[in-house]
Amino acid sequence: MALVAVSVLIGARVLGGADNTVEVWAARADLAQGEKVGDGDLVARRVHLGDDELALYLSGDKDLPEQSTLTRSVGAGELVPRAALGKDDGLRRVSLTIPVGTGDLLVEKGAMLDVWVGPPDASNLAEAIKDAGPVLRDIVVIEAPAVDDSFGGVGTREILIGVRDLTDEQLEQVVGALSVGRIFFVDPDGDR
Repeated sequence: MALVAVSVLIGARVLGGADNTVEVWAARADLAQGEKVGDGDLVARRVHLGDDELALYLSGDKDLPEQSTLTRSVGAGELVPRAALGKDDGLRRVSLTIPVGTGDLLVEKGAMLDVWVGPPDASNLAEAIKDAGPVLRDIVVIEAPAVDDSFGGVGTREILIGVRDLTDEQLEQVVGALSVGRIFFVDPDGDR
């Protein structure tokens, strides 16, 4: 009996001392491409990784690198790959207020979409879609809060998007087009 008890105690100590988990950073919530990442956006997780795999992720015992802008979206709970962080590569942040019901299902944090505008006086939705054209390509939805229906049922959403290579003049043209037409968000694969 004493021999079994000693064996169990020794086995427990050996296994306890053999904890080969390491601490790495994981996303606390969904993080969108173009978002700057801070300590508050991350949570430390202990995981089993070999040395080769560990080199691919952000170590939880080190500070974030100076260039902490996401070059791709990272889902909630996902380990943050080193390759997903970089410099802000020309992603311009633009805040747009849009009416409810214009592709809301596609407009979610992290989505990559095209923005199309159709004629405001189209007699039906199918006609508006048929005559719509692109005004922004390959936007990244950085923030997309819930619909604000505090104005007596007329809801709006203010979304924060990231666009590349957009001049001030082009931005004025986009805002003008968005203010007079029907807005549609289009999946780059063509789904509206």
